[in-house]
Amino acid sequence: MLQKKIVAVLSVLIALIVSLLVNIVTGGTLIPFGLAWFLLILFAVMAALLAVVSITLQDSNTGQSSAVKQASNTFASSKTQPLSFTRGSRRSFLQGLFTSVSLLAGGTGLVIMGRFLFSTLIFSGSEPRPKNLLFTYKGHSDSVYGVAWSPDGTRIASSSADSTVQVWHARANPSRIYTFEVDSDTVFAAPWSPDEKYIALGGVNSKENAEIWLIDAQTGHAVSVHPTTDEEIYALTWSPHGKYIALGSMGKSIPWHEAFISVWDSVTFHPLYHKKVDETLLLPSAIYTVAWSPDESRIAFGGTNQIVTVCNAVTGKEEATYEEHSDVIEALAWSPNGKYMASGSKDRTVQIWSATTEIQLSVYREHSDTIQAVSWSPNSKYVASGSRDKTVRVWDAATGTTACVYQGHTGIVYTVAWSPDGTLIASAGEDKTVQVWKPF
Repeated sequence: MLQKKIVAVLSVLIALIVSLLVNIVTGGTLIPFGLAWFLLILFAVMAALLAVVSITLQDSNTGQSSAVKQASNTFASSKTQPLSFTRGSRRSFLQGLFTSVSLLAGGTGLVIMGRFLFSTLIFSGSEPRPKNLLFTYKGHSDSVYGVAWSPDGTRIASSSADSTVQVWHARANPSRIYTFEVDSDTVFAAPWSPDEKYIALGGVNSKENAEIWLIDAQTGHAVSVHPTTDEEIYALTWSPHGKYIALGSMGKSIPWHEAFISVWDSVTFHPLYHKKVDETLLLPSAIYTVAWSPDESRIAFGGTNQIVTVCNAVTGKEEATYEEHSDVIEALAWSPNGKYMASGSKDRTVQIWSATTEIQLSVYREHSDTIQAVSWSPNSKYVASGSRDKTVRVWDAATGTTACVYQGHTGIVYTVAWSPDGTLIASAGEDKTVQVWKPF
């Protein structure tokens, strides 16, 4: 009986030590810590039980061996004499340990394989999540469609279906600096100019005319308003050097619906061009997303036609297309190093492709619903993607490995943005909140 207890205890101890080493070496990334401990302890207990059963079966078949009797008599007669195992007990002991280690190794291997091969089917609820939600901004009264960090990373501008753009402190106490009320039902985007002087807004006023508003980023006062010929403005973004503003929009033609891309001089607000890129009969046609190349020479845009088009930013001449998505293009982002594009779609994928050859490099399929937003980390290594599945996923653009899954939102995630220093992410959406958190 004593040998059985010793075998059981040692089997469990060895299993626990190995499981601890596995988690220390992997940092808990190959196997989530809680799941690993549960499964590996389970394997260890099973191994110990098998070891005990092995000895018990041997005892029942052959009777208690003379070696065990001798050891028991020796222990009873003198507590100072060391316990010794004969060949039979050592063999049972080694068989138990071998069984324990075998089950432990096999079980660990299955957990690791399952974590990689079946993550979406089996372990979707145990993926790593950001541990540090810094704060939640609750100043809006309706869905938030846009968030933009100031270039210095100290403030955030958030735009909402509540007809406001709100600017607030983003690093400490998320206190509001000012609110700009827009004569529009919804403001989809409110990006900062690269020099931090202005914030540009796009929307439709009460007379159903699409306009661009320019406000002073420091005071929140209106600087100028510029009408457009569009029916709706869905995307608005400054060029990296601040010389131009690009718009993605939908035209006013009925029954034909037309999608337009336009680029405006940010000083004179004269359009360099206003180009129709798609039209459909009765069905919606629009450009939902626009992205600039870091050198300001090209723009990429996508929408209802399921195609990403790349054109010369100044002339509007088409240079390339990317046609690997099977549904509406909702989000685009050019990597800061200028080499790659990330495109998100209603087809539930984020696709990474070469910005120079348009060759697909990888496809990320971990979301379960439409991709609404994509954003590159400043070092061009990671992509953050927000979805209608209420999550934000941060993943390695080269390998597709998920680094973390943020599940703090209770509704659709419409917008995601990395801080300029790459340490924080701001995400917002249908739940009317902006949440700022650490991805790593």
